[in-house]
Amino acid sequence: MEIEFTKEISALRGNMQEKALEIVRNAMPSKVLSLTAVLDSKEMNMDLSAIRQPVVLTEASTGHADQADAAAEGNRKKRKLDEEGHSANDENTSKHGVKSREVIPSNQNILPLLAIIKSHSLEFIENCSVVKIWIQLNIPRIEDGNNFGVSIQEETLNELGRAEDAAFAALDSMSKYFVSRAKLVAKCIKYPGVEDFKQSVMELDEKEYVDLKITCKELRNNYAILHDMIVKNFEKIRKPRSDHSVSLY
Repeated sequence: MEIEFTKEISALRGNMQEKALEIVRNAMPSKVLSLTAVLDSKEMNMDLSAIRQPVVLTEASTGHADQADAAAEGNRKKRKLDEEGHSANDENTSKHGVKSREVIPSNQNILPLLAIIKSHSLEFIENCSVVKIWIQLNIPRIEDGNNFGVSIQEETLNELGRAEDAAFAALDSMSKYFVSRAKLVAKCIKYPGVEDFKQSVMELDEKEYVDLKITCKELRNNYAILHDMIVKNFEKIRKPRSDHSVSLY
């Protein structure tokens, strides 16, 4: 059983090494170039005023909102809430007004860029995960002295973890953007006369555009930093206590 387990670990180590070396040799430099191309694209260098997409409400949607407010107020006075806290007429009304059939679209300037950066972020996280596992499997057993190579491995792992956390935070910010925008749009429907709500939607779109551009730069820079760090210290990362030189290429 122990021999079989050892063989599986050795096979996993070999598989991870093959994938990690492919990422370091080819994927990382390629990603630096592709992300640079994204940053230089026309879509990533638009004027902020061009990003704005005003919230346009029809008279029907605002009228429905007023009717919903009146209906909800009447329901509060005339009916008791059920155990879940919803009235019988909740099919037609909601917290932010009526459940209108009108579709208020997402910002069409943001969606394509968000999809691109999201894809790159997910791939970055996967690449970091593979390289981390490879380095961790190369860490030798704990001994007294001769741990300089191990300290380089640990520093590289810390840098990979920092970059991975930054990519996770970027993905979390993307999902929160849609929630925040939806709440503001709902406020625009409920209070159509308050222009600040409509302005806040456009300001949020501008902020998300800037955030996406910054995220793209961070991904590109992290790829370059990690590649440079691993290449310069490859011998110690691969064989932290070996006297023989090992070349990445």
